[in-house]
Amino acid sequence: MRRRLIIVLVLVLLAPQVLAQKEAEVAPGLPTVQIELEMNATGKGKVVVVNRGSAKVRLWRPGNRWGDETLSFNLAWDNHTERVTRKPQIYTRNVPASVVVASNGKQDIPFDLGDGSWEPAAAVERLSATGTKITAIYSVRKSPEALSHHVWTGELRSPPARLE
Repeated sequence: MRRRLIIVLVLVLLAPQVLAQKEAEVAPGLPTVQIELEMNATGKGKVVVVNRGSAKVRLWRPGNRWGDETLSFNLAWDNHTERVTRKPQIYTRNVPASVVVASNGKQDIPFDLGDGSWEPAAAVERLSATGTKITAIYSVRKSPEALSHHVWTGELRSPPARLE
């Protein structure tokens, strides 16, 4: 009995050190995700999600509520900012689907801000105005679906781009 008690005490005392060592081993492999915005003056383009980490990362695939809600844009002009989001969509089959981006891999998310599926429309019309800047935002909220599908969560922003 005394031997079991000593083993339990040793494990309890060493557990924090072992956990700290495990966290240190895991940290270098965590995904480092960034986005890049590629767009022309008509509002067509793509957001490129780049995995610069050493571990794969899972993202929501567009074409369902979870994937279509990830992408939005901030338009800025004359000390004014407007958020542009995709209008609510109607899906014949709405199930969460994801895609895996390998280490140092990329995933393109094409968009067309002029296709009528983005709101507010008045802000989208600002794309052709001189001095308008656009920032892409890729945002995934923590949710039961994100947890069960092991999808990356957080928010990324591209550097502002001037449309001229």
